[in-house]
Amino acid sequence: NLISVILVALKRLWNNKGLTLCSIVGLTTAVALISSVPLYTDAANFQVLKQRLSRAEGDGGRPRPAFAFMYRYIGAWHGAIEMDDYAPVNEYLTRSVPGLIGLPLETSTRHVKTDNFSLFPAADASYIGIRQPLGWVSLGFIQDFEQHIHVVDGEFPTLDMESDVISVLVSQAFSNETGVQVGEDYVVFRRDDSGDQVRQVQITLRIGGIWEPIDASHPFWFYNPDTMNSVFLVPEETFRLRLAPQMRGEIYAAIWYMVFDGDHVRTDDVPGLLGRVRYANTRVSALLPNTTLDVSPVDALENYRWTTFVMTIVLYVFAAPILGLVLYFIGMISGMVVERQRGEIAILKSRGAGDLQMVGI
Repeated sequence: NLISVILVALKRLWNNKGLTLCSIVGLTTAVALISSVPLYTDAANFQVLKQRLSRAEGDGGRPRPAFAFMYRYIGAWHGAIEMDDYAPVNEYLTRSVPGLIGLPLETSTRHVKTDNFSLFPAADASYIGIRQPLGWVSLGFIQDFEQHIHVVDGEFPTLDMESDVISVLVSQAFSNETGVQVGEDYVVFRRDDSGDQVRQVQITLRIGGIWEPIDASHPFWFYNPDTMNSVFLVPEETFRLRLAPQMRGEIYAAIWYMVFDGDHVRTDDVPGLLGRVRYANTRVSALLPNTTLDVSPVDALENYRWTTFVMTIVLYVFAAPILGLVLYFIGMISGMVVERQRGEIAILKSRGAGDLQMVGI
């Protein structure tokens, strides 16, 4: 029965080649019109989204990657924090958030620095408070910093628990401006009034190396490298084990920077992505209040979703007359096919064909 139904259907299609071809063309056109509108709006708006995000400027007018995320805590606004306050949110942002966002992670880094210290030559340490400092500097670290810089002179500092002097890395621009050289010793000084008693923090530093960026436009740089000129950089272990124990509220600014690959994000993915970002923001705020997501594609994605919806509706309105004509054409062809088949149906029914066989044909 099944084979006979298929054979009869194929013969009928062959005997009505013209109408069958017209039906196929009409149905193909209708499907193409209906499906092309959301496909076009999705592709067109996504290109606009990427262009808008790629034109988003960071500090110094540098364009940021389209799917860059920067979480930031600023001690100048909310007060300096301890390493114990920093550790939980750092663990969550470095280990959990990339997987939660659900996009391929291209690059990431972290930056932590102290409040400003006044800088003096070590030979004049006894005159601190009387003479003018050479400058104001902070101490900090940047994750994977050594992979994106060229050490012009000296070498990258390492952790040394035995020495009383801490080796640091300074920028080429700072060295040119102040005249500091590799091997020279300096003292940084700051009054610490964050606790119950005011105390003086004094740290002896040695210029271990002078650096300059390999590529200042690389996505790794969350800020323009020139903004790091007044930061004396050390390895993260040195910051945690040597610098932090000597201070209270040692973390004055903390930055977590992640760049994701968003080339495969489409309209249907946006609600889920935005929901995951909001969840991450809530969790981060709970772990360290006042930590904010200062750089992200969230606003652009919200606008992208709304623009895509409106554009789809508008294009459907313009396509409606054409689609109506195509559907009328299909209906007319189908009517002609049915009229031709009335006699065939009557003959098949008179020869014992069942209702299910007719429906199958």
